[in-house]
Amino acid sequence: MKHILLSLILFLSAATVSGGMTELAVRDDPPVPQLARVFEKKVAEISAVKALMVKQTNRFRKEEGLEPVELNKALSETSQHFADFMARTKKYGHTADGRLPSERAQAQGYQYCMVSENIAYQFRLEGFSTEELAKVFVTGWKKSPEHRKNMVDPGFVEIGVGVAQDPTSGRYFAVQMFGRPKSMGIRFQLANKSGQTVYYTLSNRESRHEYSLPPQAIQTHERCLPTILELSDMEMKTTISDGTCYTVGSGKRGELTLTTGSLRDRGRP
Repeated sequence: MKHILLSLILFLSAATVSGGMTELAVRDDPPVPQLARVFEKKVAEISAVKALMVKQTNRFRKEEGLEPVELNKALSETSQHFADFMARTKKYGHTADGRLPSERAQAQGYQYCMVSENIAYQFRLEGFSTEELAKVFVTGWKKSPEHRKNMVDPGFVEIGVGVAQDPTSGRYFAVQMFGRPKSMGIRFQLANKSGQTVYYTLSNRESRHEYSLPPQAIQTHERCLPTILELSDMEMKTTISDGTCYTVGSGKRGELTLTTGSLRDRGRP
């Protein structure tokens, strides 16, 4: 009776443009060698694996109280091309092809506010069924803090998935991309007509920045995520609306006032 040794290898890596590049590699400790009977090698059906990965990711988001992400053609093509590249060249990493994830997405026609990428590879001597391969990729990302962060980021609304197999080694490579399109960005202006310098803060769940605006000046801002405007001297907060111009003026008693109008009124391109 012939015997073989079973083995499993998992590598993961995550990157996002909003927080810089983060490399993460995790390798499972090899299992205790065990003798197994001769088996028939399993072969996963790639297109079904990708569909399951999207389904399982959205199930995970739902468990976390988040909206599902929708499949995007450009992100899917970007993910598949990169998975094919890694499987073909045996190069692994977010910059394996000399480009950043955001550059690959943009080259494929995806105009983004935010984009992030999870990658991983898997190998097992006896192969994987379709369900096993999808589950092991998604579960591996869920258990890794950096990958999990991408998967449950409420700012992302779209997803693309790619899976490819190296025909010589049998190793599977997977790419998962998340995006928020540029069309969902928020563009607004703050105009100071008060005659004094205005101090204000823009904040969202990722950042908080303080600004000052001299009299008769106008400042244009662009944000990807819902943003809160705070005017220090007015002790007020308001959620920014896309395409709006916020004008600070002076009341009859010298107090600051805030009025709103459309950017189109000020010649928005």
